[in-house]
Amino acid sequence: MKILNCAEAKDREQLLALYNRPDCPKEIESAAAAIVEEVRRDGDAAVCRFLKKFDSLDLTPADLRVTESEFETAEKTLDKTAKDAIHLALDHIQDFARSQMPHTRKYSPREGVVLGEQFTPMERVGCYIPGGTAPLVSTVLHTAGIAAAAGVKEIVAATPPKKDGTMHAATLYAMHAAGIREVYRMGGAYAIAALAYGTQTIRKVDKIVGPGNAYVAAAKKLVYGQTAIDMVAGP
Repeated sequence: MKILNCAEAKDREQLLALYNRPDCPKEIESAAAAIVEEVRRDGDAAVCRFLKKFDSLDLTPADLRVTESEFETAEKTLDKTAKDAIHLALDHIQDFARSQMPHTRKYSPREGVVLGEQFTPMERVGCYIPGGTAPLVSTVLHTAGIAAAAGVKEIVAATPPKKDGTMHAATLYAMHAAGIREVYRMGGAYAIAALAYGTQTIRKVDKIVGPGNAYVAAAKKLVYGQTAIDMVAGP
């Protein structure tokens, strides 16, 4: 590992170069913007085009949503040790999340005047779960699990499928355990756009949470205002 010492003049130049670099390259922002606009304009058709282009999957809009039988297969496939670990982690995460919840409160400084704060859970939240060779169970639990603890009624997930179009059993099981009943096979900037704007088969969400690559981060920045986001996690 190379160590840079800001007290040394020769190292300060390198440090300044790091500090001044853009958070996201312009070419990635431009590509993400084009993808987001295409999904906003064409809906399901654009999502399916990008699935074919980026994930080599030729799916119809009817194929996007994970079926109940796939959840059932995941439940049967996963071993008891893995299931127990998921539930234990979920319990701990939700217990801590509940301890952080703000509380509605009222204050009456004088007769006829009531002041206060009312905290109401969002109706519909979308969780972006990145793809990869290993199932990102922790990401599911730290997004959907916390949303469920907060009282969100509808929790939706978008995640890239495997090369054969299926989903990791552990990911699906964790999603179901955390309260997700609506999962879509899609990833990257086009998934963020579909969650933000909605399509013919996917209803838009009130907020998008979860990490992703540079294209996901750029897309989240672009749709902010159309929908809420947690933060720009990366790149």
